[in-house]
Amino acid sequence: MRIHAAIIILIATLPSLGHALDGWDRDLRDGLLVYRPESLDDGKTFLYRAVPPESLSGRNLHQWFSAKIAAMQDQLGEPLESWKIKAEKNDHLGAANSYIAPSGEKFSVGYYAGYLNDDQAYIIQMISNQDIWLVLRYGFALDKVAADVRENLPNLSQSPPALTHPATGDRPQKSADREKGPTKTANKPAGRDLLAQIRTAPGDGVKDELETVWVKTKINVMRGKLEPTTYFLFADGTAYIDARTPPADFNAATSKRLEGRGKWGQWRKRGGKYQVKRPKVGRWEDIKGNRAVPGKRGERIDNKFINASGSANFGSHKSSVRLMSNGRFELSHSSLMGGGGIIDIAPKVLASGQSDKTGTRTTLTTMGSKIGGGSSTSNRDGANNTGTYEIDGYTIEMHHDNGLVHRELFLFEDERKNRIVIGDTVYWVDMDG
Repeated sequence: MRIHAAIIILIATLPSLGHALDGWDRDLRDGLLVYRPESLDDGKTFLYRAVPPESLSGRNLHQWFSAKIAAMQDQLGEPLESWKIKAEKNDHLGAANSYIAPSGEKFSVGYYAGYLNDDQAYIIQMISNQDIWLVLRYGFALDKVAADVRENLPNLSQSPPALTHPATGDRPQKSADREKGPTKTANKPAGRDLLAQIRTAPGDGVKDELETVWVKTKINVMRGKLEPTTYFLFADGTAYIDARTPPADFNAATSKRLEGRGKWGQWRKRGGKYQVKRPKVGRWEDIKGNRAVPGKRGERIDNKFINASGSANFGSHKSSVRLMSNGRFELSHSSLMGGGGIIDIAPKVLASGQSDKTGTRTTLTTMGSKIGGGSSTSNRDGANNTGTYEIDGYTIEMHHDNGLVHRELFLFEDERKNRIVIGDTVYWVDMDG
């Protein structure tokens, strides 16, 4: 099975996911309702977009869908194979193909359609790089995106949509350029855009204004994942909640303007306990967890730290950060995700990938009573996952061997130093490593 068709089958057959829109940007752009992952890597494309609902005008869904995907695809580029429309769950239809973008890169494209009401139908278009890692990270969201589309489509403007190919790595427009629509982020940046705006030049942040940093870790039951909440407690009595940026690079004034009541509150110390009051809550609450421990300037660590998660909805994922006493680091990541029904009724799809210092390897396998096969890729891009590091307080600066340089929030959960937080991820010492 070709990779673009396998991608769509995997997306369509993965189990439903609660709260799937957490971590997604939703925008109304050019007459389209567009969904992009907030954590999408620069230079990558993965999006869902829906057009305003249309009347079936006496046609059945299959007839309307066939005509609609042909018209929509004409605005992107000629499909590389003939269309094969397949019945999906809940009386929906799906189709997959690929096309060549103006840049010359091949992209996967998929369409998913169903009834909005007795007379109207809706359609969602998916565009992705032909990269199985994107599927492993974002393909699970289709069901919940579709539910959100059905809820918001009646509010869409009826202007003719523009279905040009999205620029690779294109991010949502700034608020001044956005068309108003049914989106919580219509007037404010979100995701990576927001994190970029609340970041100063290296070292120009607020580390000298901190009283202390507090960190609380808890299990996200749905994801089967340990997640941190980091509190910046400032000397003036203000508190910033759920920090992701190192204080040395944190622009507090911009954050207060853009994030406001959702992230900022007050703190106090009572009976030896730290308490925080968030405006939306309106009462003092104990901050559970631990006083975070910063790294020493130039500190060297000799340990491998891991993060693992897994659930029926998300599959299993494991990542590691090895920090070595010679100032080098090594990263690794592996994922396994599958979807499908009973093997005699619908194909099962299994996608796996691994990336480490030797490079990246992915495998996609389909199994069924009438269909079977698979595909695999490998890239010698191990320099993405190795390099040197420097620790300075609550900051770790990582210089990858491929030239990438970035600075992240860094802390130890407590004095034992067997757990670290980098950005928004908790890692713990790998006892087997």
